[in-house]
Amino acid sequence: MPYRPSFQFKTPATQGFSLLEMLVAMAVLLLMMGIIFKITQSTADTWRRSTGKIEGFREARGAFDAMTRAVSQATLNTYFDYVNSSGDYINSANSSAFTPDHYARRSDLHFVSGKQLLSGTSVPNPTTHSLFFQAPLGYTNSTTYQDMDALLNACGFYVCYGTDITKPSFLTTVSSRYRYRLIQFTQPAQNLSIYDSSITGNDPSWNNTNWFISPLQQDLSASTPSTFFQLAENIVALVVLPKYSSVDQTTGGNGTLSSDYEYDSRNRSSSATLHQLPPVIQIVLVAIDEASAVKLGNSATPPNLGISSLFQLSSKLADDLTTLGNNLAAVPGNSAGNKIPLRYEIFQADIAIRGAKWSK
Repeated sequence: MPYRPSFQFKTPATQGFSLLEMLVAMAVLLLMMGIIFKITQSTADTWRRSTGKIEGFREARGAFDAMTRAVSQATLNTYFDYVNSSGDYINSANSSAFTPDHYARRSDLHFVSGKQLLSGTSVPNPTTHSLFFQAPLGYTNSTTYQDMDALLNACGFYVCYGTDITKPSFLTTVSSRYRYRLIQFTQPAQNLSIYDSSITGNDPSWNNTNWFISPLQQDLSASTPSTFFQLAENIVALVVLPKYSSVDQTTGGNGTLSSDYEYDSRNRSSSATLHQLPPVIQIVLVAIDEASAVKLGNSATPPNLGISSLFQLSSKLADDLTTLGNNLAAVPGNSAGNKIPLRYEIFQADIAIRGAKWSK
């Protein structure tokens, strides 16, 4: 009889997952996939919004940088001259009887900023603030002077609403696009009119704005403007606030040189600012993106964004920016009654004027 072992090897039964365990595992997997999808979607949306915001305000950001660079180079080239006891400089009318009394600051140049420097006759639908000054930008369109990098130019910035005023006249097939626009005025050095006797009247105490108003008006009717160009579209507000430097600021003051934003280096009624540059200029630009501009329509009449009543007093700057932000965002009850949510960006910086030699 063959030998048979007293024991046998048995293959263990295979242990499988129960239906309940499978359902729990699938539920956990679906939950994890949902969480991962949410995170991915949120990241993609954030990236899309950030990229869109950067792209939408790229032009405005570049314009703000260009503007602040130019403003920082403003100059008055002040010097000291004799004045008589009445505070008058010597001129052709008083030269025979002029008696020197003391020294006083003097400049042949001009820095002016404020709310109502421009009218509808000089530029179409001007809004908020503007400023004009001289700076050694070296700009000329003459081949005779093109290698002279420190030539003096008349320069300025303002916001207006209308069609592209720099569009060549031969582009008749291109439809008009009504937009808010930031315009830079830069007069070629060889055409600088600040010394023009028709403007100064040969009067050393002259104070008028014809040196930039006249070229602007002439260029409005020109087929190809030579003194101004569009720096950026969709800039709805420009705010210019002259300020003290931190050294000159009085204790407890808000640092502003003007309660109503107005500054004029040739205003003889203000001895503190006469022939002086402000040490610091606070520049604020408020921009909307192109998609928001399209929402506002293509009307020849500026849309009501509640801007005309804002930026009148420098002490209310922060409040006015908040109000304008509410108007643009179509916050319920906003002062403009705007119901179209617009995407906007505020650019703001304090710019030190390198040529300022402020003295109290």
